[in-house]
Amino acid sequence: MKNNTTSLASRRALKVSETIAVGRKLDSSISRRFTRAVAKLIEAGIRTCTIDMSSVESADSGGFGALSMALRRLEEAGARAVVVCANPAIRKLFEVTSVSRLAPVVTRLEDARRLQASLASGIAS
Repeated sequence: MKNNTTSLASRRALKVSETIAVGRKLDSSISRRFTRAVAKLIEAGIRTCTIDMSSVESADSGGFGALSMALRRLEEAGARAVVVCANPAIRKLFEVTSVSRLAPVVTRLEDARRLQASLASGIAS
C-alpha cells in the first residue's frame, strides 16, 4: 500500500491511501481548503485517509466542524480515516466533541500507518 502526503494546497494524482497534513492551526481560516482536499480524495475514490494533525497547536469550532464533516463524508463514501494528534489539549477536544467516535485518534503517524494497513487488510474493523 502506497502512502502519500497531500498538503492542503497541492494537486496531483492520488493513490490508495493519502495523508492530509493540517499544519499548526485547525481553524475556520483553513476549513474551506480542508473540506476541498477531502472532497478531492473522495472523488478520486480514496479508500484510506490519514489526517495528520501532529503539528496542530490551536483549533476553533470552525476547524472542528470542518473535521467532523470531513470524517462523516469519508465514512459515507466508504473510506476509512485515522487522525494523528499528539497535543493533549486538542485530543481532549476530540473526546468532548465526539470526533473520536468518527475515526480512531492516535498520537504518532507510524501508528496511523500501521492501523491503516490493518484496516486495509481487513484485520481491524
